[in-house]
Amino acid sequence: MANCSRSYDVLPNFLRDFHICVALTFADENGGGGGTSNALLEEMALGLIIVAWNNEIFNQVLNDSEAYLIKQKDVNKMVSTYIRIKDNPEEAILKAKNGRVKAATYDINVKVKEYADYFI
Repeated sequence: MANCSRSYDVLPNFLRDFHICVALTFADENGGGGGTSNALLEEMALGLIIVAWNNEIFNQVLNDSEAYLIKQKDVNKMVSTYIRIKDNPEEAILKAKNGRVKAATYDINVKVKEYADYFI
C-alpha cells in the first residue's frame, strides 16, 4: 500500500470480514489518548460493532446507543461484553447501525456546511 490514496480505496474490502472493532486507547490524569480517531469513524461508517473504553477520548464521539463502553482496564467486563454480543446479535447490530448514522455526521460535506452556516 505504498500509494496512500489507494490504501483508503481498499479499506472497505479489508474490513469486510471484520465484525467487531475495539477502541482501547487509555486516558487518565497523566495524559494518554488523543482527539477523534479517524480509524474509529471509519469503522463506525462501515457499520462495525464497536467496543471501547468508557473515557473522555471515546465519549466525545460514542454513547451507549452506538457502542459497548467499558470501564478502562476492566478485562472481566470486556469478556462479558463479547459474550453479550454473541448472545444478543440484534442489540449489537442496532448499535452498529446507530454508529453508522453518527459517523455520517462527521462527513466533510456536513462539516463544511455547518461551518459555513455558522459564519453566514
